[in-house]
Amino acid sequence: MIEGTIAIRYARALLDIAKDQNQVDQTCEQILAFNEVCEQNKELLAVLGNRLFAMKKRNNIILELCQKMNLSETVQNFLKLLVLKGRMSLLNEVAYQYKELADAEMGRQKMIVTTAVNLDESIYENLKNHFSSKLGKTMILEKKIKPEVLGGVSVQIGDSIFDSTLLRQLNDLKQSMVHHS
Repeated sequence: MIEGTIAIRYARALLDIAKDQNQVDQTCEQILAFNEVCEQNKELLAVLGNRLFAMKKRNNIILELCQKMNLSETVQNFLKLLVLKGRMSLLNEVAYQYKELADAEMGRQKMIVTTAVNLDESIYENLKNHFSSKLGKTMILEKKIKPEVLGGVSVQIGDSIFDSTLLRQLNDLKQSMVHHS
């Protein structure tokens, strides 16, 4: 739990800097890209987080990677800070938290649409447009296919669920029959 709190603090600090530089989305893409490299190469993360390696050597690795990946000075300095503070193990959580904060800052909201089968793209677009205009936010669509819902659509936005699946309707019918018998 403490790591999560620390990760949020680092993510908020990075967001504040990115906002000042008008680079919220660019910073998000870059921190996620660097995190992806570390996820694919656990040895890299181990070296960057290992205090037995000289700080200069770890900073040089960051500098070299940032140049190869064409990352901003802001992201480079932020990564150096994580190394300096011994917090590279939090990179994945910081990247995730930053994305959440950046989406909120930029008026984006994740919308999970669950159906039994993949729907026509126009239906997904209509759902996105409907909820975007209703909530005044840009919806980021995530599709989930679950055959067990049988039919219909379930839409989850934050803590709210709009469920018109056949499975839910059958469960509701079953509950009403149990209560009436």
